[in-house]
Amino acid sequence: ATAGTYSVTVTNSYGCSSTALTTVALPMAASCSSNGGSQQYEYIDYVSIGSISRNSGADAGGYYDGTTLVTTVAPGSNYTLTVSPGFANVNYLETWIIYIDWNGDGDFDDANEIASVLLTLGSGNYTATINVPSTSTFGYVRMRVSMQFLLPAGACVTLGYG
Repeated sequence: ATAGTYSVTVTNSYGCSSTALTTVALPMAASCSSNGGSQQYEYIDYVSIGSISRNSGADAGGYYDGTTLVTTVAPGSNYTLTVSPGFANVNYLETWIIYIDWNGDGDFDDANEIASVLLTLGSGNYTATINVPSTSTFGYVRMRVSMQFLLPAGACVTLGYG
């Protein structure tokens, strides 16, 4: 099947029929792994966009698999993403990169798949605007939020700290 909205008509043996619209979304493609090697000093504390709102803490293994968290976005629209760093003792300068696999091909290498870059210093909420390309794939796409001390992180790396 191809992703999209379809009209489905069901007719019983008496000739009665009912028509409904149904939406078919393709599953997310597999993606490379990424995690923080140590959360001893810094970690992602909060991420919010649309109906997704997740407080965490120093997740074990430096990674949280949030693929069950889902929100709806519309092509050509803008959304506010809110993030907050967490620190054990001292505040650090953090570089955040928000990757979104808009075409659903399983990587973050294509045009516009770096959805935002933020620099933060200290705890608290920071916001970015996420622009959904008008050409984005219908169906599920993956968002990866990466935070690392000072320098930006690639989409598919194990970070020293973050």
